[in-house]
Amino acid sequence: MKMGVDYYPEHWERGMWDQDAELMRQTGVRLIRLAEFAWSRLEPEEGRYDFAWLDDAIDVFHQRGIEAVIGTPTNTPPNWLVERHPDVLPVDALLHPRYPGIRGNRCYNSPSMRLYSERIVDKLASHYSKHPAVIGWQIDNEFGLNECHCDHCSERFRQWLKIKYGSLEALNREWGTVVWSGEYSSWSQIKPPLGGATHRNPSYLLDWKRFETDSVVTAAGGSSAEAVSGPFRDPSSQLFIITDSGRSA
Repeated sequence: MKMGVDYYPEHWERGMWDQDAELMRQTGVRLIRLAEFAWSRLEPEEGRYDFAWLDDAIDVFHQRGIEAVIGTPTNTPPNWLVERHPDVLPVDALLHPRYPGIRGNRCYNSPSMRLYSERIVDKLASHYSKHPAVIGWQIDNEFGLNECHCDHCSERFRQWLKIKYGSLEALNREWGTVVWSGEYSSWSQIKPPLGGATHRNPSYLLDWKRFETDSVVTAAGGSSAEAVSGPFRDPSSQLFIITDSGRSA
């Protein structure tokens, strides 16, 4: 068993890295996880990637026998991405965007989020796939149900329901929508749970949670996982892929 810790070199002055790495070596740390919140440093502006500082940090620890797990930085889209493509932000039940706070401010079904996530992860995977100190990858960080109510989530929810039920007649029957005059006559009438209602159809809410969970699974197993799994096609590879669920999904 190897003892590991999180380490965020971007938070500290360069002069502290050697001292930190040496203290970790002395205390038995043999593994660090890093970079999962560093998108703005790894891609300071669209299309301009800067991995030099991360190369340096990994090398500092590698010289002391400490290996690295790289986290894909998709939990924290940078401000330039939010400004250029606001659809990356989740939308609450009152249809207000949830603006950047600490972390986790992303919609799993946003086309822009998926596109830019694929780009940064592909660059990282290409750059570090053969690095001797990198022994694994973490996909995103702390997946949870963001409860996004944006147009992209609305449309994907309807598509999810069409696949599950096949017809509105079947959906109305299975959900028991005849109660409280809740029957749907058009798919466009089905939306995510919006604010204002005290009581809701429990079957509808259950399917919404299932859809949200499937959205997380799709995000976790999509382009990010594909990008970093390339080395697994080499039978000699010892790399592994994990994720940090954080909160229950």
